[in-house]
Amino acid sequence: MKHYSLIVAHDEKLGIGKNNKLPWQIKGDLKHFRDLTSAFTKKEDSEKMNVVIMGRKTWESLPANYKPLPNRNNLVISRNSNYALPNNVMHSKSVEHALEVLKQVDYGDVFIIGGAVIYEIAIKLQIFDTLHVTEIEGEYNCDVFFPQYKNDFKLIDSSGTILEGDYRFSFKTYTRIRTQPCP
Repeated sequence: MKHYSLIVAHDEKLGIGKNNKLPWQIKGDLKHFRDLTSAFTKKEDSEKMNVVIMGRKTWESLPANYKPLPNRNNLVISRNSNYALPNNVMHSKSVEHALEVLKQVDYGDVFIIGGAVIYEIAIKLQIFDTLHVTEIEGEYNCDVFFPQYKNDFKLIDSSGTILEGDYRFSFKTYTRIRTQPCP
């Protein structure tokens, strides 16, 4: 069974981006993101690559030399069915459609990696129970924000504070607080 997660880095105001870019450059966070989303999942003694789902703007914000994100299956959500993508990148018209497509194929775990609209939709879907969050101390004057989540999720793991240059951050894992059974 696939595991479905969201992964995000946000500041104290839940800011996740500014001018379609990350407002911070934290090597430790980028490594954590890469390691978590590209870890192979063992299923029936074979290794399966994970899937990263992202919106069009997130795709466009990736540096050219990281498109597609290596060692992961990339799926880009765009309502434009003619949106040009490399042959090795999957396309979907919505989060819901992407999840239906992925049920029919043999991949590893599934990670939503942004942006704000995709996160908001994904959090509302009851299939996503795990949030991998890099909480960055401070405010970075972001213009894009992660939705409020702490009333619906509980902290299950934390790295404690990590220092890298001028940045103070921590890696945290949250799980959904269920008030009713999964659909």
